[in-house]
Amino acid sequence: MVVPSPSDPIHHAAALLSAEAPHAPSVTQTDRWRLIIHPPQSAIVNMAIDAAIARAFAAGLVPPTLRLYSWSHPSFSIGRFQKLDPLLVAQLQHYGIPIVRRITGGRGVLHDQELTYSIVADTQNVRFSCGLRGTFGTIATGLLAGLKMLGVAAEVHRSRAPGRRHLYGPFCFDHISGDEITVGGKKLIGSAQRRWSRHFIQQGSLVLFRSTHAERLNMPCLVALHDLIPPQTTLSDIQTTLVNMMAETLSIRFDAGPLIEEEVVDADLVVCGPWQDHQG
Repeated sequence: MVVPSPSDPIHHAAALLSAEAPHAPSVTQTDRWRLIIHPPQSAIVNMAIDAAIARAFAAGLVPPTLRLYSWSHPSFSIGRFQKLDPLLVAQLQHYGIPIVRRITGGRGVLHDQELTYSIVADTQNVRFSCGLRGTFGTIATGLLAGLKMLGVAAEVHRSRAPGRRHLYGPFCFDHISGDEITVGGKKLIGSAQRRWSRHFIQQGSLVLFRSTHAERLNMPCLVALHDLIPPQTTLSDIQTTLVNMMAETLSIRFDAGPLIEEEVVDADLVVCGPWQDHQG
């Protein structure tokens, strides 16, 4: 079980964004999105915020949202229904790596020196109305444009049939699904999605630097973005390029904005509740 420390309450995260939450923006124009860029935060706070955004969007309180964030401490997230081998749990605990359950599916991800994104939007939007695979493909198109602008020769993996040895592995980056971003046949961005009748959330991890924890735990980290771009490229450069190319490719206008009060309260309840239990 991941227990948040007193230094990680959700109101501390929200205070980094805005002293006051504004009125919820209109959601009548689906080409106007909210952009949130967060500083590093704990695993449970990051997952609580994503879940709160999804619920606020479903309630009509906020527009479609792209959130970019990172992690204050190396952490391990697991899919909504994933069970972990007790040996792996013991290894993670030995290295002080908290385990948190995502709202989305998929396999386990070690979050360390990465840029994470979440997208919450309407399944009826023409961009995302072609089901799970179609939505993966649409988002991958935007991410791919950003990577190419950074000088990365990335491509979208189209195969539907993974090798048998990877079918039941616990690690996201040990398996390439359809419409994920690869470089030289190695996964660069791992993504997972959850869909409801009228909205969805997709979360994804872009590895920036190779993790020493991945090596210790025998986790795959086959390629990292900074293996492929000039060393002087900053996190701000990466964020700006990805946002601009997502906007251009998907015909979206991003308006920077903080969490609204309802999201802050909802996320605080998640941090304090049983959802953090990785055994589900």
